[in-house]
Amino acid sequence: MQEKEMQTKPVLQVKGLKKYFEKKSMRGRVISSLKAVDDISFDVYPGESFGIVGESGCGKSTTAMMLSGLYSLTDGTITFNGVDISDFSNKAVKEERKKIQMVFQDPAASLNPRMKVRATLMEPFVIQGIKVDESKIDELLEIVGLSAAYKDRYPHELSGGQKQRIGVARALAMDPQVIILDEPTSALDVNVQAQIINLLEQIKEQKNLSYVLISHDLSVVKTVCRRVAVMYLGKIVEQGPVDEIFAAPKHPYTKALFSNIPVLDDEKREKIILEGDVPSPSKIPSGCRFHPRCWKAQEICKNEQPQMRDTGNGCCAACHFVEE
Repeated sequence: MQEKEMQTKPVLQVKGLKKYFEKKSMRGRVISSLKAVDDISFDVYPGESFGIVGESGCGKSTTAMMLSGLYSLTDGTITFNGVDISDFSNKAVKEERKKIQMVFQDPAASLNPRMKVRATLMEPFVIQGIKVDESKIDELLEIVGLSAAYKDRYPHELSGGQKQRIGVARALAMDPQVIILDEPTSALDVNVQAQIINLLEQIKEQKNLSYVLISHDLSVVKTVCRRVAVMYLGKIVEQGPVDEIFAAPKHPYTKALFSNIPVLDDEKREKIILEGDVPSPSKIPSGCRFHPRCWKAQEICKNEQPQMRDTGNGCCAACHFVEE
């Protein structure tokens, strides 16, 4: 899909982001630490869709929760429009944080079953102490392609696609600049997925929004996003423009991940089947985290953690043998 040319200054900057879940003893001593997200950095520009992909457990949803303010940061910074919003308890940044909203993976679980649509869409305004009338609710419903008649329905009276549209409408209530989309179509039927994707694209163009799309569906990311980051075990292992990364991935993990994307019969490619499971974030391998499953691994991979290297055309990858 066509994307507007990226502006010079990012709307969202993430630097050195970390989230560790620690288990402590009765005396407060750390017994174990699960490194869900471990030092990741990326920028999101006005009007663009930025994708984050990877296997289950790689840390992409934890990243989404930190960006939206639902998880505190262990370390690192999140900068929005030049303002550091990393400290979620700071009242001074609350106004800025309203401009970052989230659409959740499960539309049914994200809606209160006891609240009608009217109350669900009114709730953000009530929390912020903003007075609005019924016309604002009608406007939000119209933006997501629903009539005003849906105001008096409960979630159980809605289909999966309609519930997700309500979730999108709620995210738009505070006129955000950035929306975090955490697997927004994974719980929907295929035909409904296409409708929601088209809706999100229309809204982005109309309101010049920026999206951070968290997804395991690589075809959706390829269609919607301009740039993509590939995560493995809490780290970003490769990052760059979607067209470049999908056409010629440099990191072994990215190659394996993308080799399993369904293609037409006349575009046959060799599938790479990785052996073993993703290690636990509480027992991260030394050196390169991918080395126990990597066919390129050598002694240096076991002992030294690779740094991000420029691979050309706006791309970078963290691999000792990326040049090969």
